[in-house]
Amino acid sequence: MIAREQRRRGHDLAIGDPERDLRTGAVYVMAGSSALRGEIPLESSARILKGVSTQHRFGHALAALGDVDGDAAGELLVGAPGVSVERLSDGVRVQVDELCDGEDNDCDGRIDEGFDVDGDGVAACDADGQPADCDDEDALTYPGADEVCDAADNDCDGDVDEDPTDGQTYYLDTDRDTYGSDFYTVEACSRPFGFVE
Repeated sequence: MIAREQRRRGHDLAIGDPERDLRTGAVYVMAGSSALRGEIPLESSARILKGVSTQHRFGHALAALGDVDGDAAGELLVGAPGVSVERLSDGVRVQVDELCDGEDNDCDGRIDEGFDVDGDGVAACDADGQPADCDDEDALTYPGADEVCDAADNDCDGDVDEDPTDGQTYYLDTDRDTYGSDFYTVEACSRPFGFVE
Protein backbone atom coordinates (compact mmCIF):
# COMPACT_ATOMS: atom_id res chain seq x y z
CA MET A 1 0.00 0.00 0.00
CA ILE A 2 1.45 3.37 -1.06
CA ALA A 3 0.33 6.95 -0.41
CA ARG A 4 1.87 10.08 -1.94
CA GLU A 5 1.68 13.77 -1.09
CA GLN A 6 2.86 16.45 -3.53
CA ARG A 7 5.27 19.13 -2.30
CA ARG A 8 7.27 21.77 -4.11
CA ARG A 9 10.50 19.88 -3.71
CA GLY A 10 9.01 16.57 -4.77
CA HIS A 11 6.84 13.85 -3.30
CA ASP A 12 6.52 12.35 0.14
CA LEU A 13 6.05 8.63 -0.19
CA ALA A 14 4.62 6.26 2.42
CA ILE A 15 4.80 2.51 1.95
CA GLY A 16 2.82 0.16 4.17
CA ASP A 17 4.17 -3.24 5.16
CA PRO A 18 1.48 -4.93 7.30
CA GLU A 19 3.23 -8.33 7.17
CA ARG A 20 6.47 -7.14 8.83
CA ASP A 21 7.62 -8.81 12.07
CA LEU A 22 4.87 -11.39 12.60
CA ARG A 23 2.32 -8.97 11.13
CA THR A 24 3.11 -6.24 13.63
CA GLY A 25 3.37 -4.04 10.54
CA ALA A 26 5.18 -0.84 9.66
CA VAL A 27 4.97 2.24 7.45
CA TYR A 28 8.08 3.56 5.71
CA VAL A 29 8.02 7.32 5.05
CA MET A 30 10.34 8.83 2.44
CA ALA A 31 10.25 12.63 2.47
CA GLY A 32 10.80 14.81 -0.57
CA SER A 33 11.68 12.06 -3.03
CA SER A 34 11.57 13.72 -6.46
CA ALA A 35 12.39 10.58 -8.38
CA LEU A 36 11.67 7.05 -7.25
CA ARG A 37 12.74 4.37 -9.67
CA GLY A 38 13.79 0.76 -9.37
CA GLU A 39 14.14 -0.88 -5.97
CA ILE A 40 13.43 1.26 -2.91
CA PRO A 41 15.61 0.55 0.17
CA LEU A 42 12.87 0.58 2.80
CA GLU A 43 15.15 0.44 5.83
CA SER A 44 16.82 3.68 4.70
CA SER A 45 13.54 5.60 5.00
CA ALA A 46 13.61 8.96 6.71
CA ARG A 47 11.05 7.69 9.18
CA ILE A 48 9.69 4.26 10.06
CA LEU A 49 6.42 3.99 11.98
CA LYS A 50 5.90 0.60 13.57
CA GLY A 51 3.02 -1.33 15.04
CA VAL A 52 3.24 -2.37 18.67
CA SER A 53 2.06 -5.96 18.79
CA THR A 54 1.81 -9.13 16.73
CA GLN A 55 -1.12 -9.32 14.29
CA HIS A 56 -1.85 -5.57 14.41
CA ARG A 57 -1.08 -5.30 10.66
CA PHE A 58 -0.12 -1.62 10.91
CA GLY A 59 0.10 -0.19 7.40
CA HIS A 60 -2.62 -2.41 5.92
CA ALA A 61 -4.06 0.65 4.14
CA LEU A 62 -2.78 4.22 3.64
CA ALA A 63 -4.32 7.50 2.49
CA ALA A 64 -2.82 11.00 2.18
CA LEU A 65 -5.27 13.47 3.74
CA GLY A 66 -3.47 16.75 3.08
CA ASP A 67 -3.06 19.33 5.87
CA VAL A 68 -6.11 18.57 8.01
CA ASP A 69 -5.04 20.35 11.22
CA GLY A 70 -3.46 23.44 9.63
CA ASP A 71 0.10 22.84 10.82
CA ALA A 72 1.55 23.08 7.28
CA ALA A 73 2.28 19.33 7.29
CA GLY A 74 0.19 16.71 5.57
CA GLU A 75 -1.53 14.00 7.56
CA LEU A 76 -1.37 10.32 6.77
CA LEU A 77 -4.23 7.95 7.53
CA VAL A 78 -2.94 4.49 8.40
CA GLY A 79 -5.10 1.39 8.57
CA ALA A 80 -4.33 -1.24 11.19
CA PRO A 81 -7.23 -3.73 11.38
CA GLY A 82 -5.75 -5.69 14.26
CA VAL A 83 -4.86 -2.80 16.57
CA SER A 84 -6.65 -1.46 19.62
CA VAL A 85 -5.93 2.05 20.83
CA GLU A 86 -2.29 2.08 21.89
CA ARG A 87 0.71 4.36 21.45
CA LEU A 88 2.83 3.59 18.44
CA SER A 89 6.38 4.67 17.66
CA ASP A 90 7.05 8.42 17.29
CA GLY A 91 3.92 9.29 19.26
CA VAL A 92 1.58 8.23 16.47
CA ARG A 93 -1.86 7.07 17.54
CA VAL A 94 -4.00 4.86 15.36
CA GLN A 95 -7.66 5.77 14.88
CA VAL A 96 -9.76 2.64 14.85
CA ASP A 97 -13.45 1.82 14.72
CA GLU A 98 -15.29 0.91 17.90
CA LEU A 99 -15.58 -2.83 18.48
CA CYS A 100 -18.00 -4.69 20.71
CA ASP A 101 -15.39 -5.87 23.20
CA GLY A 102 -15.78 -3.91 26.44
CA GLU A 103 -13.03 -1.42 25.49
CA ASP A 104 -12.91 2.16 24.24
CA ASN A 105 -11.33 1.33 20.88
CA ASP A 106 -11.73 4.77 19.31
CA CYS A 107 -10.64 6.77 22.40
CA ASP A 108 -13.78 8.90 22.64
CA GLY A 109 -14.41 8.13 26.31
CA ARG A 110 -17.31 5.79 25.56
CA ILE A 111 -17.30 2.01 25.54
CA ASP A 112 -19.02 -0.09 22.88
CA GLU A 113 -21.17 2.79 21.60
CA GLY A 114 -23.23 1.81 18.60
CA PHE A 115 -23.72 -1.73 19.87
CA ASP A 116 -26.98 -1.13 21.75
CA VAL A 117 -29.49 -1.59 18.93
CA ASP A 118 -32.62 -1.70 21.08
CA GLY A 119 -31.63 1.32 23.21
CA ASP A 120 -32.07 -0.39 26.58
CA GLY A 121 -28.69 0.83 27.83
CA VAL A 122 -27.01 -2.58 27.64
CA ALA A 123 -24.58 -3.43 24.84
CA ALA A 124 -24.68 -6.70 22.93
CA CYS A 125 -21.26 -7.59 24.34
CA ASP A 126 -19.52 -7.87 27.68
CA ALA A 127 -18.73 -4.21 28.48
CA ASP A 128 -16.88 -3.18 31.67
CA GLY A 129 -17.34 -6.66 33.06
CA GLN A 130 -21.13 -6.38 32.83
CA PRO A 131 -23.16 -9.20 31.27
CA ALA A 132 -24.09 -8.76 27.61
CA ASP A 133 -27.58 -8.15 26.29
CA CYS A 134 -28.77 -11.58 25.15
CA ASP A 135 -31.35 -10.08 22.76
CA ASP A 136 -30.34 -6.66 21.48
CA GLU A 137 -33.46 -6.35 19.35
CA ASP A 138 -35.82 -6.36 22.36
CA ALA A 139 -35.61 -3.38 24.74
CA LEU A 140 -37.37 -5.38 27.48
CA THR A 141 -34.68 -8.07 27.45
CA TYR A 142 -31.34 -7.43 29.19
CA PRO A 143 -29.44 -8.65 32.28
CA GLY A 144 -31.45 -7.71 35.37
CA ALA A 145 -34.73 -7.10 33.55
CA ASP A 146 -38.00 -8.30 35.07
CA GLU A 147 -38.96 -11.80 33.99
CA VAL A 148 -42.49 -12.01 32.55
CA CYS A 149 -44.65 -14.79 31.16
CA ASP A 150 -43.71 -14.65 27.49
CA ALA A 151 -41.66 -17.85 26.94
CA ALA A 152 -38.48 -15.74 26.66
CA ASP A 153 -35.39 -15.27 28.83
CA ASN A 154 -36.03 -11.61 29.74
CA ASP A 155 -33.21 -11.27 32.30
CA CYS A 156 -30.55 -13.13 30.29
CA ASP A 157 -29.81 -15.67 33.00
CA GLY A 158 -30.42 -18.73 30.85
CA ASP A 159 -33.82 -19.55 32.42
CA VAL A 160 -37.24 -18.83 30.90
CA ASP A 161 -40.23 -17.40 32.83
CA GLU A 162 -38.78 -18.08 36.28
CA ASP A 163 -40.22 -15.90 39.10
CA PRO A 164 -42.28 -13.80 36.68
CA THR A 165 -43.64 -10.44 37.82
CA ASP A 166 -46.95 -11.17 36.09
CA GLY A 167 -47.23 -14.79 37.22
CA GLN A 168 -49.80 -16.40 39.47
CA THR A 169 -49.26 -17.59 43.03
CA TYR A 170 -49.45 -21.37 43.51
CA TYR A 171 -49.52 -23.21 46.85
CA LEU A 172 -47.80 -26.50 47.69
CA ASP A 173 -50.27 -29.36 48.22
CA THR A 174 -48.20 -32.15 49.77
CA ASP A 175 -51.16 -34.36 50.83
CA ARG A 176 -53.04 -33.84 47.55
CA ASP A 177 -56.27 -32.79 49.23
CA THR A 178 -56.57 -29.84 46.76
CA TYR A 179 -55.80 -27.40 49.57
CA GLY A 180 -52.45 -25.70 49.47
CA SER A 181 -50.13 -24.45 52.20
CA ASP A 182 -49.40 -20.77 52.80
CA PHE A 183 -45.96 -21.76 54.04
CA TYR A 184 -44.63 -22.64 50.59
CA THR A 185 -45.67 -20.75 47.49
CA VAL A 186 -44.24 -20.04 44.06
CA GLU A 187 -44.90 -17.45 41.39
CA ALA A 188 -45.22 -19.16 38.01
CA CYS A 189 -46.78 -18.79 34.57
CA SER A 190 -48.48 -22.20 34.82
CA ARG A 191 -49.30 -24.55 37.72
CA PRO A 192 -46.29 -26.65 38.73
CA PHE A 193 -46.79 -30.32 39.63
CA GLY A 194 -47.81 -30.72 43.26
CA PHE A 195 -49.18 -27.19 43.57
CA VAL A 196 -52.69 -25.74 43.57
CA GLU A 197 -54.15 -22.30 42.99
